[in-house]
Amino acid sequence: MEATSKVVFDMSNFLGTKWHHDVEQSWADFIYYMASGWEFAEDEAKSARESEVSSATQGFYSVVKGVKIVGDSLEIYIDYYHFDLNEIAFFANPFGNSFGGIGQNPWESMAAQEDTALVDELLALSTSSSDVLGLPEMSLVLGTHAGYVADSLEEFKAASYFPANYFTMGDTVYETADNAQARYQAAIDWYDEYGILWIGNGPYMMTRFDAEAQYAETKAFRDPTYPYSAGDWYYGRPEIPEVVDVSVPTVTKGVAATIAISMVGPENLEATYIITEEATGALVLKAEASTTATYGALEARLTSEDTDTLDIGGRYVLTVLGKSPDVAFLSENTKRFVVRDPLIVNLGETVEEITGTIDTLSDRLDDVSTNLASAIDALSELIGTATDDLSDDIGSVTQAISDTNTNVNKLAGSTSTLLYAIGATLLVALVGAVLTFTKKS
Repeated sequence: MEATSKVVFDMSNFLGTKWHHDVEQSWADFIYYMASGWEFAEDEAKSARESEVSSATQGFYSVVKGVKIVGDSLEIYIDYYHFDLNEIAFFANPFGNSFGGIGQNPWESMAAQEDTALVDELLALSTSSSDVLGLPEMSLVLGTHAGYVADSLEEFKAASYFPANYFTMGDTVYETADNAQARYQAAIDWYDEYGILWIGNGPYMMTRFDAEAQYAETKAFRDPTYPYSAGDWYYGRPEIPEVVDVSVPTVTKGVAATIAISMVGPENLEATYIITEEATGALVLKAEASTTATYGALEARLTSEDTDTLDIGGRYVLTVLGKSPDVAFLSENTKRFVVRDPLIVNLGETVEEITGTIDTLSDRLDDVSTNLASAIDALSELIGTATDDLSDDIGSVTQAISDTNTNVNKLAGSTSTLLYAIGATLLVALVGAVLTFTKKS
């Protein structure tokens, strides 16, 4: 089988589990759904009556080249390509391309719905056909509508209706006539009990609906075959791409400006920014922020052409939308700014430059004054030190002179004593000589 892409769906969590009316899901549900969808896409009569359903299915089935069942897997071959494989898988999902769908209703319910709309022509399957045909659009939770579908089920059961061609792939028939009869009865019993015919397979069953009272009742579906348990779909709290700060510089008409955006969150962060008029809300500019080499740091780069579209003195609102391709969450941060006149901004810059020069000169003068005061203090200290040293030297000289004078005085005293001694000696000697001379005489 030749096709551009092949997508494999693992159906093991569905096969063998129960619908809400206690019937096992089987390949018959999947095959009937696809066969019915193909008919709506290709059958002229069905397409004419239900053009909305037909157009929805044609886009899908026009590229489907084949379907194959392998074990518990469903292989779908399509002529479709996308560089992201997830996109191919999403496109190949056939469940949801028609009015009903697998995961919503069992095959016997879908067959009865088609019989009610296309054969009995009591209801419409879509809004557009409802408008064109003047018939109510089918809703399985409305008692009257569900009654029409239940009547078709009764007719199927009575006629032993079994659309074998819908369940045949190659040599294999994936349903039996007996099982079809059991399914019809189970659906009828459901309607008899609840008065509605929305039969699903999820964790809750709808058991009552009152349109006038705007009331609906659901009950927990806790069948042991249900494939999921609490926590199976919980993957933790996702990281939200949060815009934590937006720094808007002075925005001048005709001058480029860079707005700094700070974000936290998942690994991949992106941001879209828009500029609107504050008074009217009119959109002026929308663009994507640029990433930088630093994680979480983005920039909204306004070119001179961008700012030239803004009015001088105009008040604008900048809204930054933080996002990430990893999660389906957004955050928002809003800033307001006023556009400046370039002449005034340049004058202000000149004044700031002159003021800066004056401040620099003032600082230098303060430095000179400080240095001069320090020099004067140092000189005063030096002079004081020299004076103290000179005073000490003069004191030392004075002391030496005093000591010399004392010694001289002492010497003078000693000299006087010596003279007195010499004089006394000479006197004694003279007296002795006289006495001797007198004796001789």
